[in-house]
Amino acid sequence: MTQKTRNILFTVTTLLFLIFAPTVVFYSQGYRFDFDNFEIVQTGAFYFYVIPREAKISITKKDQLVIEKETSFFFGTSYIENLIPQKYRVVVSKDGYHSWEKNLDINPKKVTEANNIMLLPKDLGLVVIEENVLDFSNGVVTLDDSTYSISGDIEELPEESIIDEDVLAYMISGKEVITLTKDGFIKKGSGVMKMKPLEIVEGVEYKLYYLNSIVVRADDDFYFLNKDLEYELLFSSPNDPILSPDKNKLAYFNSNEIKVLFLSDLEQVFLTRVSKKIKDLYWLNSHYLIFNVSGEIKSIEIDNRDKVNTVDLEYIDHESIYFNQKNKKLYILSNNQLMESRKMVP
Repeated sequence: MTQKTRNILFTVTTLLFLIFAPTVVFYSQGYRFDFDNFEIVQTGAFYFYVIPREAKISITKKDQLVIEKETSFFFGTSYIENLIPQKYRVVVSKDGYHSWEKNLDINPKKVTEANNIMLLPKDLGLVVIEENVLDFSNGVVTLDDSTYSISGDIEELPEESIIDEDVLAYMISGKEVITLTKDGFIKKGSGVMKMKPLEIVEGVEYKLYYLNSIVVRADDDFYFLNKDLEYELLFSSPNDPILSPDKNKLAYFNSNEIKVLFLSDLEQVFLTRVSKKIKDLYWLNSHYLIFNVSGEIKSIEIDNRDKVNTVDLEYIDHESIYFNQKNKKLYILSNNQLMESRKMVP
């Protein structure tokens, strides 16, 4: 090999190194060439946590499949990286379950999380457990000769001496009786809470709730104690709000709308509006709700990015439903028959 040839090879090798070395470094740091916009961008990633495990995740852009992957057998998670920043269509599915779909953005150097996905079974496995049921409301079954609660919860009433003429409303928290007095103060046992008194209006019906804090209901208005130790009107609803299992959120509804209140910052999120009257509403877990309208039973997530996923679980003529947080089963009253589902969530 001549000196000239060696010089040429050395020059070519050096040029190739100078070209490809930065490319390899940029690639290892997550940089990619965006052919749609003809620019170099830094990539992002998706993180998924799905119940049940081994669910299939399909990610597409402009109807073209980008990647398809299953969540892990042990943890139900999946981490998908090196995605060019843009909007992707994500579909999570598993045989025998309703799928989950959402358009989600990938941003440079960030991880977009969808870590509360729950796929619900298409077959609820309903079986009749009670015949000739006269009434079924909030888990309480009424028969001809008896009444019992599905959950087994029984509220113990306080001694009559505790509830006197000065009390407008009361509730039981553990072994403690909490009362609202006619002068607008909250009393716990014999002590008075440090707070500005609530303005009491004659003719208004008052109730007390413990929803991560003591909440006062005045007719359909719900008052929460703010940082100034003053009760502040946050929302109105004709129905009782429901505290999530993690005790961080409240769900409440009227005839046609469902909303969620996040107790950490008192942010209210609108979830859905339906044309039929909503009858019952329960938490399935801390991220999904179940509700019913005439002839339909539906579930809805609280993740309001893009569209809120709503699933039709069952089409059945029914009077009421109840979800039992203890055994994770759904109960349906239909034509005087009480039906029980299989376990719906872990």
